[in-house]
Amino acid sequence: MALELVTGYWGMEHVTAEQDADLNAGIIGSGNYVLNIGEKMRAEAVSSNKVRIFDGVFMAYGRQCILGDGEYEDVAIENGTPGLLRNDMIVVKYKKDEESGKENVTFAVLKGETGSVEKDPVPNKQDIRSGAFESEVPMYRVKINGLAIEKIEPLYSIPMTNDDLSTGLEKVNKQLAVKTRTIEGSYLTAQVVEYGNLVWFRISANTKTTLNKGTEYKPFSISSSAPLFSVYRRITIDELKSFNFKIDQSGQVTIIPNVQIPEGTGINVSELYLKK
Repeated sequence: MALELVTGYWGMEHVTAEQDADLNAGIIGSGNYVLNIGEKMRAEAVSSNKVRIFDGVFMAYGRQCILGDGEYEDVAIENGTPGLLRNDMIVVKYKKDEESGKENVTFAVLKGETGSVEKDPVPNKQDIRSGAFESEVPMYRVKINGLAIEKIEPLYSIPMTNDDLSTGLEKVNKQLAVKTRTIEGSYLTAQVVEYGNLVWFRISANTKTTLNKGTEYKPFSISSSAPLFSVYRRITIDELKSFNFKIDQSGQVTIIPNVQIPEGTGINVSELYLKK
């Protein structure tokens, strides 16, 4: 077959359900989805024999199935057995008439095996796009404990809308925005640069006073940029002068000179780490 223009004027009806489904599947995906609108087809047990499914839009293989706004449909569940477990499965059952080509969907329940261990029934899930005339698409797992419906678990995904995506990206961008601040300590000046959870701690300054050998100096605390793991190393100034440097998990910066460091001595520290 030749290339075909689908969304163009032909002078006659020509867009098929298959073409529409391919467009939906290409944009949203070919899996099982409930769109983020209305009640999102939520399900609740209204009795031990009945599950109610509320309005929303369900999609599978790009086919769109809908329960209109404010509508619901009740699905019957067979009685459980006292003291035993059973998993039933609510499916969207697709059928296509081989002669007329007419398609329809209904809710159906696949009854699981009753026993001491729960086990899912196996749906007859066929590829509609490849020409299957029937398919059972999983929608909910109904967990039955004794005579009661214990839990109803969704077997579909809810794709993000463009609004969700925009909001999410905005949050990520805020988290990843570069934040820079300067910290003035008693003995030194430092800079802290943050990009998401990545922190660059930098000292490139002259000491404001003499730092004595073996004395523990705590020029500043950076609690909001505290490292995931403590940072510790020996910093060499020149052949004669060095100091031990540490940022603990609370964000406290500590310097311990190994020799006396005179006022005005240039100190350079550069540490890259992940913050808590």
